[in-house]
Amino acid sequence: MLKVRLDIKSRLASAALGVRLGARQFGRGTLDLAFPPVCVACSQSLASAEGESEDGSVDYADRRALLCEDCRKAFVNYTGAVCARCGAGTSSTGPAADCTSCRSRRFRFASVVAVGRYEGELREAVLRTKKSAGTALTMSLAELLWELRGESMAAFRPDVVAAVPMHWLRRASRGVNAADTICETLARRLKVPSAPQMLLRRRNTVPQSELPATRRRFNVRRAFRVRYSYVLRGARALLVDDILTSGATASQAAAALREAGAAEVGVAVLARADHPM
Repeated sequence: MLKVRLDIKSRLASAALGVRLGARQFGRGTLDLAFPPVCVACSQSLASAEGESEDGSVDYADRRALLCEDCRKAFVNYTGAVCARCGAGTSSTGPAADCTSCRSRRFRFASVVAVGRYEGELREAVLRTKKSAGTALTMSLAELLWELRGESMAAFRPDVVAAVPMHWLRRASRGVNAADTICETLARRLKVPSAPQMLLRRRNTVPQSELPATRRRFNVRRAFRVRYSYVLRGARALLVDDILTSGATASQAAAALREAGAAEVGVAVLARADHPM
């Protein structure tokens, strides 16, 4: 018996997104024959940067993340220990219970992985992924996330990858949801089904960034549900988004997955904002 059953509409949507992303990859490879690849974040020529690493082993032709070494170093900006439960930087090297960001919080997800902190160059890059023109950058950041945290994501043994959804009104005005691209990229790497349409946002909530931490949990309370055509029978789900700040949105989305039958939910994001929860 399958742990996860995806509806036909979602399979078609996921396949269409995969075709679009694949076409971009093919187009990029074709252009590379005539023009040297450039960093999608800063436009620095990657051909001229080849061999920048200390051992001279950098081979950009083998990398899916088209990012130069300067951008990689700027994006991977964790400088100390990271809490495996909430993904926040912490001065503690002990159990998650010692993390000041989440010791008093009850999350419906089990763990968080991220490229780095939501600050500096990584913050600016993630903001660019919120526009249609930023899809190539989103793909490269998702590939960088896989390069850095792929081992942890694989160890979680997900059966499916789902995305935190936008309300249809906001999606219509913005034209893109970066979480969908991250979802497809990581699912392809993990070799599991991609289900960017699995979760539905029930209402057009106020953007979390516009609210103080004390109101964020209430703002997204029961804001998500799993579409009725999906079945999760004890499945392990990897939930993806671009940013995690208070953890309220991811926790409510994870709660919807758990209520639909998921046994456990892990979270993967491009950036983790280290703010009090």
